[in-house]
Amino acid sequence: MAKSLVVCNQCAKEFLKENGRINKNGNYFCCVNCYLYFRRGYSLDSEIGKKYGGLIIISLAKSVKNRTYVNCLCDCGKEKVFRLNALKTGNTKSCGNCRGYTVEERFMSYIDIVNDNTWLWTGSVNEDGYGQFRYKGKSERAHRISYELFIGEIPKGMCICHKYDDTPTNICPKNLWLGTHQQNMKDMKNKGRARGLKGEECNMSKLNNEKVKDIRSLYATGGYKMQELADMFGVWKGTIGKIITCQTWKEVEEPFDPS
Repeated sequence: MAKSLVVCNQCAKEFLKENGRINKNGNYFCCVNCYLYFRRGYSLDSEIGKKYGGLIIISLAKSVKNRTYVNCLCDCGKEKVFRLNALKTGNTKSCGNCRGYTVEERFMSYIDIVNDNTWLWTGSVNEDGYGQFRYKGKSERAHRISYELFIGEIPKGMCICHKYDDTPTNICPKNLWLGTHQQNMKDMKNKGRARGLKGEECNMSKLNNEKVKDIRSLYATGGYKMQELADMFGVWKGTIGKIITCQTWKEVEEPFDPS
């Protein structure tokens, strides 16, 4: 005999008819909690968006053994399922991995405060050298989070620029200012950080013209492998290969001819 599925009148979850209960008006409920909530005029949907400790309820999960579960997003960015009652009583305040730390506490744990104008980011960085921080379920640049936490909300479409670009990992709020995309691009170009700058024009480069000449000369002797040169100059093996074959640093004189 085929088992019939019905929908809970309270949480809208599908369940086997014989596993739930029905009231005199013909309404089906998947668990006792849903039945009691219905009698009290309480809707589980009203819980979505509420925050308990460091957890925000983002959706309802399946009820198990008369217990209501919800999907939550922790301040650390991790999603996890918890009992609704554990949230409401305060027994559960975080996902367990961040130990209940606030966003600001987690953020500051990655910062080395050198002085009032220098806060160095010690966490992960992207390929451009900017810090990264998990915030609201996605990876964000650390200097933007610093601005939001200590200065204020960032208007849509606006950029956060650095006053001093000696290091992009300096995310001190005093080192940040709000600017348009055009202002940010102009500022990056003036400071030699814009994409498209080549060779010594780009102050992010680990190499200069003399080092490139040395790389090509050393490789031409036949006594060095590309990985050895990469370790010697602190760059990737692929970077050495492109220098040797003149795919990069073409402007440097006396290029090495691999043929």
